[in-house]
Amino acid sequence: MINNSPEHIRLRRDRNTLRIVGAGTIAFGIWSLVKVFSVLFIRRHEIISAVYEDAQEKGLDVTEISPSLLFKMMLIMAMTMLIFDIASRLLVGLSAISEGNGRNMRFPYVVIACIMMIVNISNIITLLTGTQEDAGILTEVFNNDSMLSSVLIELTSFIMLLEMTIASVRIRRFARQERKKRA
Repeated sequence: MINNSPEHIRLRRDRNTLRIVGAGTIAFGIWSLVKVFSVLFIRRHEIISAVYEDAQEKGLDVTEISPSLLFKMMLIMAMTMLIFDIASRLLVGLSAISEGNGRNMRFPYVVIACIMMIVNISNIITLLTGTQEDAGILTEVFNNDSMLSSVLIELTSFIMLLEMTIASVRIRRFARQERKKRA
């Protein structure tokens, strides 16, 4: 028989939240992959030109680096960052789904989710203000529409991770209360 006390209803809602936002976190990892590679390949020449211009403004001599070598270096850097991003999103998303399905999970995935939230906020601030030096090249390449969509995606990711953290803490608190009742 299903227990329909308010506490158990809240537990079922929180578990459902974990399953949904866990899947969403994984989907955002896939979105990151698609977006980075599409921007790199579609706007390849614009990005390379922006990098050359930025290097010249800083007094660096990059004329010996061919555009194809520069593009390969950018691909390697992008793949390295994406591997880390997708691995962390998979870990967090799959852990949230597992906890949502009733399995006891260790807490580190929530810590990683909190770190990801800090990165989301940092990305939003960088996109909106463009204060970091590295954002200079990005603002030359991205137009206002893609910047707006990036801000909305970062904000949505932040909200999902926040919901995940809150639901996970509530589930753990409920489990602790249940253990105290049994003892």
